[in-house]
Amino acid sequence: MDAPTLQSNSAGNSRYWKWTVPKLKNELVVRGAVTTGRKADLIDRLLAYDRNHNFQPPPTIIPDPLAVQWPVNGYKQLIPDHRQAFSSISKEQIEGYFLYRLAGDRQVNGDIKALEKGKSMFDGRKILACSLLSQDDDVYLSGIVGAAMKKQVCYNFRLKIEKLSGNPVNSHCECPAGKGPNATCKHIAAVLLMLESFSQTGEIHVKNSCTQDLQTFHKPRSRYNGAPVTIEHLPMKRKQVGMLVMRILGQRSFVKWRDILTWLGT
Repeated sequence: MDAPTLQSNSAGNSRYWKWTVPKLKNELVVRGAVTTGRKADLIDRLLAYDRNHNFQPPPTIIPDPLAVQWPVNGYKQLIPDHRQAFSSISKEQIEGYFLYRLAGDRQVNGDIKALEKGKSMFDGRKILACSLLSQDDDVYLSGIVGAAMKKQVCYNFRLKIEKLSGNPVNSHCECPAGKGPNATCKHIAAVLLMLESFSQTGEIHVKNSCTQDLQTFHKPRSRYNGAPVTIEHLPMKRKQVGMLVMRILGQRSFVKWRDILTWLGT
């Protein structure tokens, strides 16, 4: 096909025929095409690329993440009875959720490291609090996870799980890596691993608060089972306590250290 015939076939050819050969070759280089041949061949090649969208597959359009309406109230502290609130969660589901996030941002290294660090945080009992709310077909969880390196820093998390399948649906964390409706930071990984263990064994791997542990400040560290000791032979601190007890109770010179501790405990 000669140049005049090609130029008359399509109105779009006119702009390419006005181009110089170097310009046509530069355009073909940009599109990743071969640059050999006469000017007519170069124009035919450019037209073919125009018709086939540069021979590239159609772009994959990822929809914008929808805002999650997290419940504000109604949460209850996680207890063993909540084990029946949702289906069992497996490690495959957790990894699948992180891979789903991978399809959106392609941060494979960050997601793999988050799973590894989350396992360490789970073993170290970094989950400080966890509450649950069952609503319709989903289960919402909210709580606090301590930072890995800083003792005084903690982050709030939120998690949404399907009741029937146990699949994680949405997650959010206050840490810099946990933003968005599908957060996959190490704190979310630790919570999901905790829920996996809870759904299978019923054990709640959440660190007890100061009010949940039994009080021990009023109990002696060691109990004295020896013979009675006179106040003169008591150590200075114990001697002062013994004198105070004797002054109050009006006892004589012999007093048992065990009785002193018992009296102080009451």
